[in-house]
Amino acid sequence: MIESLTRRNGTHERRGRDGARLPRIGVKWLLIPVVVTVEGVLALGIANAPLYASLLAMALIGLMLVVVSPTLPALAVFAAAPMYARVGAFAVDLSVADVVLTGAVAVCLVHVPWASPRLQSVLRWVAIYSVVLAVPVVAHLNEASAFEWLHRLVLTGGAVCVGATLTGRSRVREALLVTVAVALVIAAGCVAWFVQHGFEPAYPFGIQKNPAGFFLVAGYLVMHLGRRILELPRSVDLVTRVLLLVGLVLTQSRGAALALAVVLVATVCLGLGRGKGVVERQGIVLAVIAGVGLAGFAASSLQSEFASDDRFNAVNSREAAYDIAWDTFRDGEVFGAGLRYFKQAPDRGGEPHNVIFVTLAESGLVGLVALALLVHGVTRELRRCRSNIAVVALAVFAGKIVSALADIYWVAGTQTIGWLLVGVAVGASDSTGPDDVVIDLAEEERRSIAR
Repeated sequence: MIESLTRRNGTHERRGRDGARLPRIGVKWLLIPVVVTVEGVLALGIANAPLYASLLAMALIGLMLVVVSPTLPALAVFAAAPMYARVGAFAVDLSVADVVLTGAVAVCLVHVPWASPRLQSVLRWVAIYSVVLAVPVVAHLNEASAFEWLHRLVLTGGAVCVGATLTGRSRVREALLVTVAVALVIAAGCVAWFVQHGFEPAYPFGIQKNPAGFFLVAGYLVMHLGRRILELPRSVDLVTRVLLLVGLVLTQSRGAALALAVVLVATVCLGLGRGKGVVERQGIVLAVIAGVGLAGFAASSLQSEFASDDRFNAVNSREAAYDIAWDTFRDGEVFGAGLRYFKQAPDRGGEPHNVIFVTLAESGLVGLVALALLVHGVTRELRRCRSNIAVVALAVFAGKIVSALADIYWVAGTQTIGWLLVGVAVGASDSTGPDDVVIDLAEEERRSIAR
């Protein structure tokens, strides 16, 4: 283990990967804010003020977490990612996942390892994207557009800061475990849906099939590429992967299946995650079979859609939405029609399921350039991080881009997972980091070639 633990005056004191002292307050000190919180909630509840009681409870619990540790709220973002229940007014329109992420960002800001050069570089790319995107926002200034600009800043830069905080506190393995656990719960929900409804597209726990599919993809990529960090038994590793793939098939999400197939083939071609052990060989064989099988499933499913005359099926409805998005772009090629344009104009048929078309329609060529710069900058920084967790983050990040060619991109949950893992990857204070956080795959590949 990298960190050491001492005891002084009833207070635990940890030393992190860089030797810095990380105080952990003793359990007895937690009783004070807990008692105050309970008494305050009871008092306001008796006074018939449930709203103020809830706000007080959230404020005091948040203060307690800031003082004690940001680990729990940061991990809660991973766990809350599939929570798509909506809160807020029309212009706000946040999900529960958005609210949890925003709260975690506020808690983690004082714990972010700002000294990390990789983190600084990624945040600079996020800042460049935000500044460039602000131009079309100002060109079509309204409450919904301005709020969406802020929403994207939290989804990207905020999630990166939360992920980096976990790395700074040596909680990388826990972050990956929570990601896999969430995917397993969704996979179990897909199986339960199959038992009740047969082979219809699964909507586990009310989650739409496309985001459910991507959560399963993210979980599988973490299992496949992050196995040396997770250190799970061989049997658990294999059963988990199979269950995740079964859940993905039951969702019938073609975009997620295509994303997993593309990323798996790319990792095999690039030699990422390669090793000599039995688990590594099984993982590669299963990955290749899964990639080919899922690609075939997506192709056959699309063929049946093309053969259908139903104008409301997935293919025809997407083509109609793309035509509307293209016409909207041609009406304002430079700045587009404004962020959240399709939510403000429901007669336009809804947001297109393609990140390129929706970017051109909402923010024009300026927005597309901003997005290209953001993706390029983040990808470059992850490739420069010669580490196992960077490979995991790059795979999930790239998978979301690929799936967004047939799905909605700017939404919390599926978007959040990728950016959280980016933050985990770049949160180390140097390009390599501690042994329990990163593994030099580039060096391993060179040794394998030499042999």
